[in-house]
Amino acid sequence: MDLKDRQGLCREAADTLAQTPHHRKLTLIWSAAAGGMGLLSSLFGLLLSTGIAGTGGLAGMGTRSVLSTAQSALMLFTAIAMPFWEIGYNASALQMSRTGQARLDTLPEGFRRFGPVLRFVLLQGLVYFGVGLLCIQFGSILISMTPFARALAEKMMPLVEAMQSGDAAQADPAVLEAVIKAAIPVMVLYAVLMMVLYVPVFYRLRMSVFRLMDEPQCGAVQAMMSSVRMMRGKCVSLFLLDLRFWWFYLAEIAILLLCYADVLLPMAGVSLPMSEQTAAFVCYIGSTAIQVALYTFTRNTVFVTYAKAYDRLRPKTHSKL
Repeated sequence: MDLKDRQGLCREAADTLAQTPHHRKLTLIWSAAAGGMGLLSSLFGLLLSTGIAGTGGLAGMGTRSVLSTAQSALMLFTAIAMPFWEIGYNASALQMSRTGQARLDTLPEGFRRFGPVLRFVLLQGLVYFGVGLLCIQFGSILISMTPFARALAEKMMPLVEAMQSGDAAQADPAVLEAVIKAAIPVMVLYAVLMMVLYVPVFYRLRMSVFRLMDEPQCGAVQAMMSSVRMMRGKCVSLFLLDLRFWWFYLAEIAILLLCYADVLLPMAGVSLPMSEQTAAFVCYIGSTAIQVALYTFTRNTVFVTYAKAYDRLRPKTHSKL
């Protein structure tokens, strides 16, 4: 079977979820834990920063060191834990798709398979880093041949001369504005080139997480290579399936914009009736709450459909879930 019957996939997922008790409870717990971890990290960051600011002088040097270490450790823990928690949800989506059961003990599956998941996250990051590096190298050659690059070089000459003379801080604001305007077309070209290189790689690796969670003996490299084989000739079909969930991804973009509304609104000339720190937390808390609600009521619909798509493509071997 393939992915051309997108309506059938969505119908199968809806029927499965209709017979899966408490599946929204599972997603609520997962999303609340993920959102709470980020919120706690930001809250502690603010409290620790305030504590650091209030411990001046030599007497507070030890306190500042302890608080800085604690802040860094908390941020590092959040950055490390989130990929494992995210992959655990994929395991739950696959389980719901096949068994109609929403078991909370499946959510930590990413942590249980710590070694393979860690290798997978690092390898996937390395692949995407390589794509970005290729884009920079290849893009530099292509863009240097365009009139946009020459225009940017001309606008930057006064700024380079100011830096060489040590007067960069005294650079004319008009020169900086001209450089920024000239850089916009160049950055757009880089973004387009990045998408051209990134999107095919992204779609060929889409099934690797499901494969990693599905097969107990599957390693990071095997999961990625298996995904590449499964997605051969299926990338366009999966993209069209993604388009059926445009509303979900549009909502995620809107939530992201809300999260940074404290920065975006002043840039648009809208002043907020509160301090910058208060505005940042209000926007963060509001966006997190809306995201938890979105995920609770809709995320299973999206990811169980992807799990159904995986089952249509997967190798017919023994699976764990």
